[in-house]
Amino acid sequence: MAATTKAELAAQVRRLRKSLDRAKAKNAALGKSLSEALEHQTATSEILKVISRSPADLQPVYDAIVSSATLLCVAKDAVIWRLDGDVLRVAAHHGALPFEDLPMGRGTPPGRAAVERKVIHVLDVQAERRKFPVGSAAARRLGLRTTLSVPLLEKGQAIGVITVRRSEIERFTGKQIDLLKTFADQAVIAIENVRLFNETKEALERQTATAEILKVIASSPSDVQPVFDIISRNALELCGSLYAIVQRFDGELMHFASSHHVAPEQLEIVARGYPRPPDNSRAGGRAILSKSVVRIEDALADPDYDSPATVSGGWRRILAVPMLRDGDPLGAIVVGWAKPGPIPKVQEDLLKTFADQAVIAIENVRLFNETKEALERQTATAEILKVISGSPTDVRPVFEAIARSAVAICGSTGANVFRYDGELLDFAAGYNTTGEQAELMAQKYPMRPDLSQVAGRAILSKAVIRMEDALSDPDYDRRFALAGGWRRVLGVPMLREGDPIGAIVVRWTEAGPIPMVQEELLKTFADQAVIAIENVRLFNETKEALE
Repeated sequence: MAATTKAELAAQVRRLRKSLDRAKAKNAALGKSLSEALEHQTATSEILKVISRSPADLQPVYDAIVSSATLLCVAKDAVIWRLDGDVLRVAAHHGALPFEDLPMGRGTPPGRAAVERKVIHVLDVQAERRKFPVGSAAARRLGLRTTLSVPLLEKGQAIGVITVRRSEIERFTGKQIDLLKTFADQAVIAIENVRLFNETKEALERQTATAEILKVIASSPSDVQPVFDIISRNALELCGSLYAIVQRFDGELMHFASSHHVAPEQLEIVARGYPRPPDNSRAGGRAILSKSVVRIEDALADPDYDSPATVSGGWRRILAVPMLRDGDPLGAIVVGWAKPGPIPKVQEDLLKTFADQAVIAIENVRLFNETKEALERQTATAEILKVISGSPTDVRPVFEAIARSAVAICGSTGANVFRYDGELLDFAAGYNTTGEQAELMAQKYPMRPDLSQVAGRAILSKAVIRMEDALSDPDYDRRFALAGGWRRVLGVPMLREGDPIGAIVVRWTEAGPIPMVQEELLKTFADQAVIAIENVRLFNETKEALE
């Protein structure tokens, strides 16, 4: 009986020991599971911290994810690929195994994960030659065996893949698969955060830039140059381009208006090419001719583009946006980058905004100057009328006031008023006519009107005379132009009932076209001169009759 009792006791002890061993094993498994869960939670928490600390930079997040994935999935390495067109490009890597960019498609486990938008777990990639021909060949070359690939999905679309890899054949556990899915979700969160952060930052920068330009427009009502300068600077900074140029267009020729970050030697080369008619050899010319946005992804591959300019400037990708007023081109804004490639729509929209602001600035300056010129003309004509009323017996003060006002308003270097008695043309008054010019005037006048002088031509033709370059006119008396240093000349006849009784002549130092507004102003002065002459004549006739 005692022996039986001992056997039962021994059996009970054995059962208790087995129960204790099972409890220990269960506790150990539970402890391991808790430890793994804690490690996973700690890792995901750390990655969330990295995401919060890196709102504008994905790389620290990628690096933390591949490091944690390698450790917690007990892998040889981990790789994050981002989808770039038809290629999966390596964004981050951790581990000793070699890595490379992959083609998009089902030929590799990561490519299949992206295409099918699901987890791809392969026990031995080297053995899957038919299913993964590209991946199997790469695995044999790189020494890979077991791989686990999880797609990065944004709104159901694959934007990348995270993969853990082993050099031995060993299946990944369900917990490791779930963990890698969590890492993929965190990578997508980080990508979206950075996108939103950058979009907000770019929007703020654009608003700041446009506000700054509007401020410059408001503070420069009479000068568009500061606006062009701030536009070229902001275009370069916000587009991250190699250079930025603003060009003006006068209806025939393009003019260099402003640039930013163009090297002095390159700027000299660029400036020497202006003014020039628009053509297809430059992006700005194309934008002006087509009245539309021009995108050149690689200037060296464009058969019509000026290749020497590209080589000397070091740019390849170019964006040009026209400045349009009521559909008519006023110029263009051009930015260029060193590397070829597509041009983001956001940069095109930014330059369109700048182009609209440039047009506003041009229009504001035009209206301001027109208003200012109109006021100056009204003031000048009022002043001349005042002189006329104050000089009923002497026309010379009127002529002197006319010459003085013509120089002030036309921005010319000098002005002369001539009288004509039907036979001889004589110098009557002038402004800034001194020295050698005055001596030549005294020698030449009075004289019969001829083609050697602008006043003579105005008298003979009874019409406005525009001389864009006196030195290139074979009939003009060049002595006057050389003595006074002028090139451009405008002459307007003074007509009474269609008969010439004199002329007003203004001159400028530089050659070039003469604005219509200046011609109209001189016509007004000519009419006032005729009024003054007629008033003096009537006054004298009345006085003589009274006497």
